[in-house]
Amino acid sequence: MLFSRYSSNYFALWWRSLDKPLLLAICILLLGSIVFSYLSTLGFASNKIFNDSTILFKKHISFMIIGFFLLIFFSLLNDLFLKKNCYIFFFVSLILLLAVYFFGIEVKGAKRWLEFFGYRIQPVEFVKPFFVIYISSFIFKHDVKNINYLTTGIITFFLIFLLISQPDYSQSLIILFTWFIIIFISGISFLLIFLISIFSIIFMITILFLFKEKFIYIFNRLDLWFNSTETNFQSEKALNAIKNGGFFGQGIGEGNLKYSVPEAHTDYVLAIIAEEFGIIAIFLIILALLFIAIRVFSNSQKMTDNFKKTSLIGLISLILLQSLINLGVTINILPTTGMTFPLFSYGGSSLISSLIIYGLILNLTRKRL
Repeated sequence: MLFSRYSSNYFALWWRSLDKPLLLAICILLLGSIVFSYLSTLGFASNKIFNDSTILFKKHISFMIIGFFLLIFFSLLNDLFLKKNCYIFFFVSLILLLAVYFFGIEVKGAKRWLEFFGYRIQPVEFVKPFFVIYISSFIFKHDVKNINYLTTGIITFFLIFLLISQPDYSQSLIILFTWFIIIFISGISFLLIFLISIFSIIFMITILFLFKEKFIYIFNRLDLWFNSTETNFQSEKALNAIKNGGFFGQGIGEGNLKYSVPEAHTDYVLAIIAEEFGIIAIFLIILALLFIAIRVFSNSQKMTDNFKKTSLIGLISLILLQSLINLGVTINILPTTGMTFPLFSYGGSSLISSLIIYGLILNLTRKRL
């Protein structure tokens, strides 16, 4: 059944079964997302592009409402139903990704978005959580694990091919790293994962050079990051904002980064927060993320169901990888990637995807009463 055979009192059972500390940490991040989104979007993008200082915040809230309902929905699902039917969610998201090639919107040379009623969505964001669930389910579906690994590898590289064609190299790497994590914790031999790693590295580097014109922006970013004695304009502004914010920040509305860098509310949202609220705010956000990660890893270690264990670690890895990449770009230890910070960066698809991930995590960590 979709939710449970105990439909009459299922909501009460659902509430009792939730991991309350985990839910509290997620709610804290959501509240922080609302506050910081309001402050970070009242800048260049809202005024100059839309001539409305609150338009991006209104969109952020509308996406958050949709995402929150999806969080509740996926946390309510019966775990057996989720395991048996995860392929449906995955293939629906895959169809959306394929639709980009026929109906996609091109922005700055990249064709990654679909448009519905004036709203743009990025299908890869919806592929990621269901990719983790589906791959985790498939690996343990049959006894012949090597065949399962081969099949999931074919699926993974098919996704990478679709993403590279857009082009979207950063999301390709996220998909690839997540697959590595899933197959590693599933019990694959070290020799096999070593060979797969070598093949993947050669494949991804070869793709870069074979289609250099398509990925010239990556070479430019790497060249600037490796060889330039000075940081680029956006990174320099972000680092200065963090320095100016100090430990406790300059105060609400006193930051300048959101007015001087057009994409600050997406790529450099942490720098905006640090400028107005200080390093202490960033520390608290990271602390909440670490708490969630540790809680998820702790719960997974107690589980005997391999599907749940690998799914949980794969899902939280998506959040951590994306967070670390965005943080690395903000403090200029990584080249610019365009990767958002989960929940806090502006972006409807990323926000909804993050809430779906947290909904699935809440589902898989529930106590089965």
